[in-house]
Amino acid sequence: MKESLHRLVYVSSACSPMSSSELERLLAGARARNQAQDVTGALLCSGGNFMQVLEGSREAVRSVFERVRRNPAHHQIIELMCEPVQRREFADWSMAFSHASWDKLQQVQQAFKPGHEDGMELLHSFWSGSR
Repeated sequence: MKESLHRLVYVSSACSPMSSSELERLLAGARARNQAQDVTGALLCSGGNFMQVLEGSREAVRSVFERVRRNPAHHQIIELMCEPVQRREFADWSMAFSHASWDKLQQVQQAFKPGHEDGMELLHSFWSGSR
């Protein structure tokens, strides 16, 4: 039986400022671990604030998220959604990455609040060039 796909979206903040090289090391490690677990996704960064989408099996997605939650470099971790999905939005990316303005990050985060249905659409549009 094929395991169902899940998508988890969360926001977090770094406990201290990260240099470009620290961010690159973080991304390289995340991409390698995600690829090993067949997890795809995307990461938006604005200063020390992050929004991440994780896609894969429920077990793999939860495993990645728990690793983030245990990482002392992150705090203010808020899970915005976790649900089964029919397809991956970021299937070609072990971890797509982009910087975003604070306003854009807040706009995307607000789109995931209850009662809003356009979070993934807005996030996906960010990568398809309509930033």
